[in-house]
Amino acid sequence: MTKLKRYIPIGLFLLTIILGFSSCDAFKKAQNGSGDRVELDPITGKPIKKNKKNNQNDSKPVTFQRVDTIQWTKPIGEASPISSDGISYTNGNSTTNNTDDPNTDDPSTNVDPIDIGNSPQYDAYNVAVLLPFMTDRFNIESGKVYERSKIALQLYGGMKLAAKELENEGVNLSLDVMDTRASESTVISLLESSAVQNAHLIIGPVRKNNVVRAATFAKKEKTPFVSPLSPSMGLSDENPYYLQLSPSLKSHCEAITRHIRERYETEQVVLVCRDKSAEKKRLQYFHDANFLIEGKVNNDLRFREYIITGDETTFNDIDVTNYLSLDKKTVFVVPSWSSESFVNAFLRVVRIAKTTHDVVVYGMPQWMKYNRISYDYYEDLEVHVSSDTYIDLRDNNVKNFRRSYFDTYGELPDENAYLGYDMLKYFALQLKDNGSQFQRTIDQSPQQMLHTKFSFEPISTQKQTTGTEDFTIDQYENTHVNILKYKNYFFQPAN
Repeated sequence: MTKLKRYIPIGLFLLTIILGFSSCDAFKKAQNGSGDRVELDPITGKPIKKNKKNNQNDSKPVTFQRVDTIQWTKPIGEASPISSDGISYTNGNSTTNNTDDPNTDDPSTNVDPIDIGNSPQYDAYNVAVLLPFMTDRFNIESGKVYERSKIALQLYGGMKLAAKELENEGVNLSLDVMDTRASESTVISLLESSAVQNAHLIIGPVRKNNVVRAATFAKKEKTPFVSPLSPSMGLSDENPYYLQLSPSLKSHCEAITRHIRERYETEQVVLVCRDKSAEKKRLQYFHDANFLIEGKVNNDLRFREYIITGDETTFNDIDVTNYLSLDKKTVFVVPSWSSESFVNAFLRVVRIAKTTHDVVVYGMPQWMKYNRISYDYYEDLEVHVSSDTYIDLRDNNVKNFRRSYFDTYGELPDENAYLGYDMLKYFALQLKDNGSQFQRTIDQSPQQMLHTKFSFEPISTQKQTTGTEDFTIDQYENTHVNILKYKNYFFQPAN
């Protein structure tokens, strides 16, 4: 049976209200003098401690078979398992297990690891989850949850459903869930906790500076670390323990280029952006991807460029006449998203050109969240966008997840809930099948998940600049990007 534990240094108020762990009267004052108590639904199992450093002074996580309630109290006596906010969250029924026995459920003492390709395997794995629940910003009086906390709550809601399924599949996990409060100082403190020190896998945090902290820690401790949301490149060098789940901008540009070149010739493509340094630099990603497709670097293989200058309040100077082809479709690629007004102005001009010329437009994932652009522009111009997410609501597995999530929490899942579910399922099975250093072979394990496909590749700046096959891995990145087309007034996979 899967062994699951819950470490709760997060806001019980938040979890009760948003994730619907119980009814609206779930938060109650305990009447027995044991402190405030929140009733949560059960999580079964007990943890297995990695104890990587075998530090006898480390406080031991509380273990338990089944949790129907979680009690939070002031630390009493021994050091608390985690005390990022001065409150120790423990199981009110912890007497069911003997936590004084240093050998209890400890794979480092109970189980001899199986060394397969220098990736030790255990009978259970510790997973430390660091997310910005920001419980310190929860308004107790109004019951209003801080808006930015919902990302973490949805992620955790999906992970919790995955944990239940993993239990049925015989995957033994111990989950330690911690609130980073989106604070660098808090993350620094959490990285020193026994829960993170003893983890086989770290998931989170989210903010860029906190990701850098966690990546540095993971490299030092040789612990696989998954960054769930940050698409930023170059946050860690020579770090084969860093796994970036969200595809980088470079990967988006490469995916768009591949999709275009499977259908059109180089001379049909026009790269479009504003006269901004950041936007102009993005164009090189497309040129480099095209050189790779062609197998050589040649200025004749560069896409045409249209750098738009002029009045940025009206964009009245946009003129695509000189870029239109008379006998072939013209492909406009617009890697710009910070100004919806600019995108709207450009699409308006291209739509007029559409009356006499054949055109198609490729844009960026942010376009799907615009609310001022007419959807008729998207439809008429066959707008394509890249996206790290595509959730097919007609898929039976997606339907089952939506139903389960709603039945459990009383609300529909957003993209983060799907991500949390997919993330824990995928990496837990990686641990089970390939051991604690699973990332070494993760490029051999692509898998279609509910919200996207996971397809990790080793990334090396050295290899890109020198072309050598002898290179140092800077990170592993999920490079799969979905190309979606706006058709029949909704975005769907492009054929």
